[in-house]
Amino acid sequence: MQITGDNLPGKALQARWGLYDETIITIHDEKSDNNAATSIFIWDAITGDKLQQIEHAHERPITKCQFSADRLLFVTASQDMTAKLWNIRTWQCVKTYSSDRPI
Repeated sequence: MQITGDNLPGKALQARWGLYDETIITIHDEKSDNNAATSIFIWDAITGDKLQQIEHAHERPITKCQFSADRLLFVTASQDMTAKLWNIRTWQCVKTYSSDRPI
């Protein structure tokens, strides 16, 4: 599967299969357009269409992302020295962890 087209925010740093492999979640590099580096993108795994964008998920670029073992929670780490835990059914942040050093 390849996601192509004019709506691409830039180079993807990481991509993860979503729950039931129906979606793909991506984070993008600092050179991406329209604050994409601080956003989470959810794509349809079959059509490649962008389903959702969580804009400004972090204040600085997101550097890492990963699912919990049961794939119901998603964690992002950022240059803003926070890690955030997301409920993937609602894409609401359920917890923010702060640090005094890069995560």
